[in-house]
Amino acid sequence: MVEQPDLGQAAVSFLRALGAFLKGEPLKATLALLWIFLLVVFLSAFWESLKELEPRAALLYGLLALGLGIMGFCLL
Repeated sequence: MVEQPDLGQAAVSFLRALGAFLKGEPLKATLALLWIFLLVVFLSAFWESLKELEPRAALLYGLLALGLGIMGFCLL
C-alpha cells in the first residue's frame, strides 16, 4: 500500500522540484514567472471594473485569462 504524504512533505517536495526546475531551466523559469506576472497584471487591471459594470464580461475575461495561463504553461 502506498503512503500518501502529509501537507508538509508535499510542500517540501514541491519546493525541491521548483528549485530543481529553476536550476536546470533558468530561461523557462524566467518565462514562466514573467507569464504569471503579466497574467496577474491583466486580471487586476480588468477584473474589478468589469465585475462592477458587466458581470458576464468579467466572467469571459476571467476564463480567457485562465485559458491563456494554461496555454502558456503548456507551451513552456
